[in-house]
Amino acid sequence: MIFNKSNKLKDVYLDCGSNIGQGFEHFRKIYKKNFDYILFDPNPNCFKILQSKYSNQDNIKIFNNAIYIDDSVKVFSFISDTDFGGSLIKEHNSGYSSDEYLNKTFGTTQFKNIKVKCINIISLISDLKTKYRNIIIKFDIESAEYDVLEKMIETGTIKDVKKIHCEFHTSFMDEKDKHLTVPREENIIKYCKDNRINLERWDQ
Repeated sequence: MIFNKSNKLKDVYLDCGSNIGQGFEHFRKIYKKNFDYILFDPNPNCFKILQSKYSNQDNIKIFNNAIYIDDSVKVFSFISDTDFGGSLIKEHNSGYSSDEYLNKTFGTTQFKNIKVKCINIISLISDLKTKYRNIIIKFDIESAEYDVLEKMIETGTIKDVKKIHCEFHTSFMDEKDKHLTVPREENIIKYCKDNRINLERWDQ
C-alpha cells in the first residue's frame, strides 16, 4: 500500500497530521539518514500543498487520510474551504473563545463537513514493522490522539514504535471535556513511563 518493498536497513517516519508540513520540516532534520517518510492529513487543502512540496521525492509518500483506530469513513470538520485545520472529534476546540469556535460543535452544520477515509494505525504499524528497522511517529491529530494511543496500548503495538512525538489537545477543550481527557492523557503518559515507551510531548 505504501512502500511495497521491505528494507530492514532503513527506518520509517510517520507524520500523522501533517498540516502543510511545518512539523515534518522540523523532524526530517532530526530523522534524516536512511529514512522513508509517510505523511497523512485528511484536510484536502493541506493535501494539495503537501503534494506540491513533496510529491516528486521518492522517499516521501503523502496520503489524504486521517489516522484512527480502524479503517472506517468518518466525518472531518473544518471551518471553511480555505482552512488548514479540522478534526474528527466533535469535542475538539470546545474551549476556544474565538467567534470561529464559540458555542459551536464539530460534526454539525456549523462547520464544513466532509467524509474522509481513516487508516487503521494498528494495521499500519503491524505492516511497517515487517519492512523497516525502526518506526518513528509524530501525532498532531487534533484530539484523536487519545483514542489512537489507547488502542496502541491495548493491542501492544505501541511497543513496536521506537519513538512517539505527540501533541495533546486537552488544553483546547472546555472544562467539561477536559474532565474526561485529562485522566486519559495522564494514564497514557503513566503507561509509557512505566513501560519505558519513548513518548515525548510535542507542541508545534
